[in-house]
Amino acid sequence: MLKKEITNEELEALRATHGEANVKVYEVPTSDNIEDNIEIAVLVPKRQIVGKFQQYYNTDRNKASEVLVNACLLTSKEDAKNNDYVFNGALMAISDLIPVSNATLKNK
Repeated sequence: MLKKEITNEELEALRATHGEANVKVYEVPTSDNIEDNIEIAVLVPKRQIVGKFQQYYNTDRNKASEVLVNACLLTSKEDAKNNDYVFNGALMAISDLIPVSNATLKNK
């Protein structure tokens, strides 16, 4: 059962501000009870955000996580600050959205 849902109006406003393809909605747990969930809206991380995240990743993983969540979580920020389940769920959702591409070596 969802404790908190994002309304269509909220989602439309976020997508109007950040772009349709840049806003994603996830359902994350609020406790170890699998039925206690909320919806969150997250922003696909841009290069600048990923760069700041990488700056701290090897030296302070907690700071790196905070950077990513603070920059990309668009809703339920207070829930994430006060609830480790929401924070970690948001972190995993945002991490999955980091754009990654592959290069192919050409031996010419």
